[in-house]
Amino acid sequence: MPEGPSETVLRMGNRILVGTVTDAKGDTARTRLTTSQGYALTAQTSVEIARRVVAGEAKPGFQTPSLVFGADFILQFEGTRREDVSS
Repeated sequence: MPEGPSETVLRMGNRILVGTVTDAKGDTARTRLTTSQGYALTAQTSVEIARRVVAGEAKPGFQTPSLVFGADFILQFEGTRREDVSS
């Protein structure tokens, strides 16, 4: 297995995800989500999800984090922000 990223890499950088949706009328909406470094964010969100599941805040079965904890769940993590982009 290859080595993972160094501690320096884990502490720096960010990721940008862009989502675009188009409705039946052809209207388009876009949003941009900027997050901290991916490995660090995955660890943070995993721990928070596990904490909430143990606390009884989730029903059993497959669900995405946003369906269980709301669309703004991701925004509680440091370095994360969402920005609506004009279409």
